[in-house]
Amino acid sequence: MALSELYTKYNRVWIPDAEHVWKSAEILRDFKPGEEALELQLEDGTEMVYPLDKSSPQLPHLRNPNILVGSNDLTALSYLHEPAVLHNLKVRFVESNIIYSYCGIILVAVNPYKQLHIYGDAVIRAYSGQNMGAMDPHIFAVAEEAYKQMARNNKNQSVIVSGESGAGKTVSARYVMRYFAMVSKSGSKTRVEDKVLASNPITEAIGNAKTTRNDNSSRFGKYTEISFDRRYQIIGANMRTYLLEKSRVVSQSENERNYHIFYQMCACAEQSEFKSLRLLSAEEFRYTCMGGETGIEGVDDRKDMEETRRTFSLLGLTEDFQSDVFKVLAGILHLGNVEIRDVGSDRSSVSSSDQHLAAFCDLLGVSPDGVTRWLCHRRIAMVAETVVKPVPSERAVSARDALAKQIYAHLFDCVIQKINAALQVPGKQHSFIGVLDIYGFETFNINSFEQFCINYANEKLQQQFNLHVFKLEQDEYMKEDIPWTLIDFYDNQPVIDLIEAKMGILDLLDEECLFPQGTDQNWLQKLYNYLADNPLFEKPRMSNKAFIIQHFADKVEYQCWGFLEKNRDTLYEELVDTMRTSKFPLLANFFLEVEPDGLGSKGIKVRPARPRVKPANKNHRTTVGEKFSSSLYLLMETLNATTPHYVRCIKPNEEKMPFEYDSKRVVQQLRACGVLETIHISAQSYPSRWTYIEFYSRYSILMSQEELGLNHKKLACKTVLQRLIQDSDQNKFGRTKIFFRAGQVAYLEKLRLDRLRKACLTIQKHVRGWSHRRKFLRMREAAIVLQQYVRGQRQICKTVTAAALKQGWAAVVIQRYWRSYLTRQIYRMVRFSSIIIQAFTRGWIARKRYKKMVEVQKALILQKYARAWLARRRFQSLRRLVHNVQLSYRCQQLRKKLEDQAKENRGLLERLTDLAGAHAQGLDKLRCLEAQLGKSATEKASLEEREKKSKEDATKTIAQLQEEKDKLIVEKQNLEKKCADSATEMKDDFDQIKTTLIEDVERVERLRKIAENNLDLQTEDHEKEVKLQKEDHDKEVEVLREENRRLKEERVGLQRQTEEEAQVNTDLQDQVIQLTKHVKVIPELHKDLHNLQTQRDDLGRKMKKQSEQARAKMSVITRQLLCGMVEEEVISRLTSDSPDQIYEVGDLLTAFDGLQKATRVLERHQQEQKEGYDSQMEGLRFKVEHLQNQNNQLQKLFQEKTSVNDSISQEVARLNTENMVIPELKKQLSELRQHKQELEVQLEKQARKMTEEMEEISKELQMNVEEEGSQTRLLEEHAEKVEREKQEVERDREEVERVKEDVEREKEEVEREKEEVEREKEEVEREKQEVERDKEKVERDKEEVERVKENVAREKEEVERKKEEVEREKEEVEREKEEVEREKEEVERVKEEVKTEKEEVEREKEEMEREKEEVEREKEEMEEVLRKQKNIESEAKGRFSQEASRLTAENMDFEEQLDMKDRLIRKLQNQIKSLQTSEEANQTPAPTITNKYLGMLEYKREDEAKLIQYVILDLKPRGVLVNMIPGMAAQLLFMCVRHADYLNDGAKLKSLMNAIISGVKKVITDHQEDFELLSFWLSNTYHMLSCLKQYSGEEEFMKQNTPRQNKNCLRNFDLSEHRQIFSDLAIRIYHQFISVMEKNLIPMIVPGMLEHDSLQDMSSMTPTGSRKRSSSIYEDQEACTIYSLLQQLSLYHSTMSQHGMEEGLVRQAVKQTFFLVGADTLNNILLRKDMCSCRKGMQIRSNISYLEAWLKEKELVQGTMATLKPLSQAAWLLQVNKTTDDDIKDITEHCSELSPVQIVKILNSYTPTDDFEKRVAPSFVRKVQGLLQDREGGCSQLMLDTQYRFQVTFPFTPSSQALELLQIPSSLKLGFLTRI
Repeated sequence: MALSELYTKYNRVWIPDAEHVWKSAEILRDFKPGEEALELQLEDGTEMVYPLDKSSPQLPHLRNPNILVGSNDLTALSYLHEPAVLHNLKVRFVESNIIYSYCGIILVAVNPYKQLHIYGDAVIRAYSGQNMGAMDPHIFAVAEEAYKQMARNNKNQSVIVSGESGAGKTVSARYVMRYFAMVSKSGSKTRVEDKVLASNPITEAIGNAKTTRNDNSSRFGKYTEISFDRRYQIIGANMRTYLLEKSRVVSQSENERNYHIFYQMCACAEQSEFKSLRLLSAEEFRYTCMGGETGIEGVDDRKDMEETRRTFSLLGLTEDFQSDVFKVLAGILHLGNVEIRDVGSDRSSVSSSDQHLAAFCDLLGVSPDGVTRWLCHRRIAMVAETVVKPVPSERAVSARDALAKQIYAHLFDCVIQKINAALQVPGKQHSFIGVLDIYGFETFNINSFEQFCINYANEKLQQQFNLHVFKLEQDEYMKEDIPWTLIDFYDNQPVIDLIEAKMGILDLLDEECLFPQGTDQNWLQKLYNYLADNPLFEKPRMSNKAFIIQHFADKVEYQCWGFLEKNRDTLYEELVDTMRTSKFPLLANFFLEVEPDGLGSKGIKVRPARPRVKPANKNHRTTVGEKFSSSLYLLMETLNATTPHYVRCIKPNEEKMPFEYDSKRVVQQLRACGVLETIHISAQSYPSRWTYIEFYSRYSILMSQEELGLNHKKLACKTVLQRLIQDSDQNKFGRTKIFFRAGQVAYLEKLRLDRLRKACLTIQKHVRGWSHRRKFLRMREAAIVLQQYVRGQRQICKTVTAAALKQGWAAVVIQRYWRSYLTRQIYRMVRFSSIIIQAFTRGWIARKRYKKMVEVQKALILQKYARAWLARRRFQSLRRLVHNVQLSYRCQQLRKKLEDQAKENRGLLERLTDLAGAHAQGLDKLRCLEAQLGKSATEKASLEEREKKSKEDATKTIAQLQEEKDKLIVEKQNLEKKCADSATEMKDDFDQIKTTLIEDVERVERLRKIAENNLDLQTEDHEKEVKLQKEDHDKEVEVLREENRRLKEERVGLQRQTEEEAQVNTDLQDQVIQLTKHVKVIPELHKDLHNLQTQRDDLGRKMKKQSEQARAKMSVITRQLLCGMVEEEVISRLTSDSPDQIYEVGDLLTAFDGLQKATRVLERHQQEQKEGYDSQMEGLRFKVEHLQNQNNQLQKLFQEKTSVNDSISQEVARLNTENMVIPELKKQLSELRQHKQELEVQLEKQARKMTEEMEEISKELQMNVEEEGSQTRLLEEHAEKVEREKQEVERDREEVERVKEDVEREKEEVEREKEEVEREKEEVEREKQEVERDKEKVERDKEEVERVKENVAREKEEVERKKEEVEREKEEVEREKEEVEREKEEVERVKEEVKTEKEEVEREKEEMEREKEEVEREKEEMEEVLRKQKNIESEAKGRFSQEASRLTAENMDFEEQLDMKDRLIRKLQNQIKSLQTSEEANQTPAPTITNKYLGMLEYKREDEAKLIQYVILDLKPRGVLVNMIPGMAAQLLFMCVRHADYLNDGAKLKSLMNAIISGVKKVITDHQEDFELLSFWLSNTYHMLSCLKQYSGEEEFMKQNTPRQNKNCLRNFDLSEHRQIFSDLAIRIYHQFISVMEKNLIPMIVPGMLEHDSLQDMSSMTPTGSRKRSSSIYEDQEACTIYSLLQQLSLYHSTMSQHGMEEGLVRQAVKQTFFLVGADTLNNILLRKDMCSCRKGMQIRSNISYLEAWLKEKELVQGTMATLKPLSQAAWLLQVNKTTDDDIKDITEHCSELSPVQIVKILNSYTPTDDFEKRVAPSFVRKVQGLLQDREGGCSQLMLDTQYRFQVTFPFTPSSQALELLQIPSSLKLGFLTRI
């Protein structure tokens, strides 16, 4: 139909308006062609006449129907023009608070100036994987589309973000990069995505500044190229920048700031890192205070500086580089404060005492003289000479500012290069996505060179955008097989040619820059001359200093002042040379001469469209315009090689007010950013596009019965359109869509509305007629009744006489009195009866009240005595538990002391072996000396002649030796005194430590008593304090251990050093021996004797040193193991006795006597320890007797209180559960057995070195700490854990103190060893001197040589004797080992006594249970009868199920055997006899009596692998047998476990349990996506866990067992640890099981719950018309419905039921699944505006009812429907009325499960599906929001976390299956198992 026919009455149009740009009006009268005006009525009620031009009447734009307003895509509007776009954005932004809208391929983002809850991680996950257009417009949707196309098409992508300053470009680009980092987690240690995000704060600090339009305006363009590998994970990034605004460094307008980094540094000027920069406040620097305000409201520059430095470090930029950057920035600030003064009219100067100049030169390492000289002078090169000319102050200031700009520009480029280097990660780039954050079209009052370059870049981007939009439209038409016609659209190539072509604006500008005397005016004149004929270039009428260019967005007037200077960007060569000679490397590198290379090394190789002009010489530099043009060419080539995605940011107002909309500003930006051009292109073709299904659902109301009867919906759509729209050019039929011209959808909406109005009128007509007819009939009936009464009254008046009236009156009087009499009689009778009833009732009530009072009084008395008894019982149980804990702790201490004694014995044996080795070495040396003496005997004759001469010298040497001997004796006495003093001091210290320990023990006892009194009130506080103290002590222990380890390493180093010194001594001794060989005189023999004596002394010193080392090591060992209780006495004895014997001169082997003495001391010490152990064992026996007495007292108390009621019995049951610590004691006894085995192993390892023993000791200490931690965790369930943790804290404190003392002693020993090393060094020096002296006088006497031989012989005999003594010592050590074994046996005997005591406690508990049953027997007789009946029924059911399972198994066996027989008959005919025998065997019935079986399965160790293979790895969950007997695999495995326990074979049991766990893990790992297998093994793992509990022997799990099941309990092993392992394994399987369910359900939730219409004739399809990308649409997808969702849930439930999964576990799985359904559905409602309608709410509630019905059918409603409450309330919110204040109250009260953010989001997104509905008023939303602000506990999150998991629990449910009745099916191939 013609467009003019739509201008009818009631239609609305848009007319221009000066204030609001466009204004809406309604047509009052139908328009007819030829009329000169339109009669309109504005929205405020005023009427007007809109004139039209007769020649070419331009009718005003038609307004879209309300149903189309607020659409997600602007191109979906029926009427596509500027006012429609402007109004649609306003409705979405102001009324719905939606900031994103699509315009074809463009995402329009309006800056809200407010933080919104739409950017969380949950929102990112919601958009991840979604098609563009499937959800509401969002920046994440564009990012997902780019990422998806890159992964699908293997093509690079670009996201172009543009807009004015303050429109939100930087934030949008940041969100895009954050999305890529979130969805493409690399998982590597480099965290490249974090580095990519971390680059934003740095670039914003050095490239962003505050402007009048934006507080964080980007003053440069940025293209970030994010690289991906073949797995599409981020591997790096690269950044390119464009046109930094350098002029901002030296000048800012009013209310503007410099770059942020300067203010951040000034805010941190007082910090120590910035002290050296000499910074001041921002108000004191010229470059930072030009704009006035130095701060930004709501911005903390100090915190921003911390963030900047943190990101510097995160990117790997070193501290040195950061300090260099800050130095350069500080230098720029100081340079700006350099004062340049006038000196005459053409001269200027800088004071040499200027502080800022000095600071600038010091920071940047330049010469002050050079800077001051060349700021105020300039060198001019002439033909013959060079002249230095002064410049005025204005030129000097310009030079200073130019230098500052140049330094900042170089610094900016350097930081960008460093960031790019940090973002490069090794790896090959597969593809990339570029994010372009670039300035939009700019026009100001004064436009200069920067605005010219910015608008030039936008012209290029607009051209690329137009071509891309045109290409997409063409692809869409070709895909749908629609004829393509050329569309006329605006091409801005002429403007681009005007700027960049030859003899264009840039070319003329570069040409003028070549002339030294070129000026802006000359260049402007050239523009006037050459470009005057170009229609896009104009000369202003009133100015000769500007020019005008007609851009695609608007006309812009540019002022020519400053164009040449900014294009040249020159700096005096003299200043450059000065900077080049800087001592600061970073600054010097800025000004190095480099060859110009490519503009970018990374990316796509580009051949510029215009060849770059090469500079002819050094003075001809590349201009800024040329650089910008080249980089722009490179950018455009990159964008053309990628698939672009556009984001246009809009600034809604200048005041930065949240959700305020200025139409003038918005329409200006829409014209400039290309949105209206997209609308223009779309409007010229077919802008409205509907799928056939959408059209049929929406407009089926316009179809006739014949058209509705067509089978094919596509044919029905074509038929109705051909009937309604006669012009075939107004619509086209594609393969999947219908294309409409502009206005046709509005026409169809009008027809639909007319049809609905007509239907409404018809309905109203019939309803009103029916109402009037009903009213008329009622009036007619009333009139007839009135007529009847009137006519009857007339007849009565005619027939009645006066006598009749009197008789009638008399009869009435008589009746009145008679009736009154009867009434009084009845009243009296009723009153009398009521009084009697009341009397009896009140008496009954009084008696009842009295009885109740008596019962209450008795109950109070009973409660008083019962509570007193319970309090005493609780105290006694607490005390008994404490005694048990003390008993276990003392046993552990006894075990430790035994370990210490064994280690002492090993140390003695090692020392004996070392001494034996040392003496063997001494004997070897003596043999060498004998050989030398033999040689010397042969030379006796030659030496006798010189004997007399040497006697005098020998006597002198003997005298000297005697003096040295006397000195050594004196030194020995001094050492003995020092040792005695040190021993006394150590004893005193030990006494002090002992007294402090006693005091600490008393204090701990007092604290324990106080804690027992305050246990109930302060348990939680004590737990926290104890944990904190324990953590502090643990930390201190770790620190001391590390220090001890360090000291030990130093000690080892010192020992190495002493060994090296000993080696030097041996070398020197060898030299002495060699000298004796060559000396041929008799005095050599004297020297030999002296050497032997010195060797003996050295050997004595070595023995002393070894004994001291051994003693020190022994002291360390004993202190660490025995906690420093006895070792001081032993050490004092050793030090007091051994020195006299070791230093005895003349006796080489007397050290053995000292060793024997030490051994005897150790034996006495061992005997004392044994006696202490005996005393401790006696104390333990006393404690056991005390416990027995307490149990006897408890029994007496229990017998006295046998009359307590049911409440007391419940308390007794609770106390019994608290007393279940005896299994824990059993566990401790098992641990003692394990420690016994470890002790036996340790006693066999006596050949290890001392260093290895120290490592083992440290490991054992670590194990003890871990064991103590495990014991504390085991007792956490009891209230008494506070007292025990206190004791552990006190022990930790004591250990810390002891470790500290050990460390101090280690330090002292290290110091002593250092002193000994120094003394040995001095002795070595002295020995060297003696050797030099002895070289001159070496003579020996022959007789003394003979004596030496005799002494050697005697020493050999003594060595042999000592060897025998060593053998005897070894035998004594063996005897000591036997004594240790006997002590161990005594410990075991004590343990057995403890075990017997525990068994007595168990018997007493059983007696208590029997007495309790006697008390409760009278009250529980009926319950027992009922319970017996239930047990009988359950046993009958169990027998029935067992019999059924047995018969089923037999049937399966028979079927398999028959199949086997058939195969054998066909294959093996010669074995008929064997087959007949097998048939006879199979025909024998299975025995029905199975009582002889014990419920165990026997197998061989070598068959364990087969068992796991057949029962776990090869078992399939689909078998009939498996489904008939749920949990059969778990029961078979447990029967094998029972047999291993029955045999008391711990190794076999442990191997089997480990194999079961490993097999289950392997199955679930190999089949991670198999739902049935996971369900099967989840059920069997749960059954296995239940069997381990049911047959564990613990009373809490045996309450519902039958007597036969109680006999089958485990006897020998406690499998509680394996229960925990199975519980962890079940949790793992459960989470994997839930993940598989969710993975299958997620694709079905949204289509089934939201998109499918389960209600008939309730279609809520709205005209979307969304332009979905062709690459994002999956065709031929099967539609999911609510019924398919329910079918999938039923499949899951039936699978779990077949596998016998416990009901509680099934309930938890279903609850988790329904939570996912509700959360995912609600999240999609919040992110899809088209789902927020009243009809959709009805649809959702209908689907919820289907889910509820399914739950009722499965009996799973309880606890599960609560997960759907948020979704149900959201559906209710969509349906409820939303107009009045009462509605507000209802919403706030009813929507308790929805957060305020979610409620407001739903109200803002509410979209009517018809014109009869109304939108939610913004005032209504504000009122709701105001009331919701006071709600407590409101969550600020918009989305629900779909990954949330409820905590899973495994309830204990005992099985009624009797293990002895379970038969093994032959199909499982388990013939190697034998039933016991």
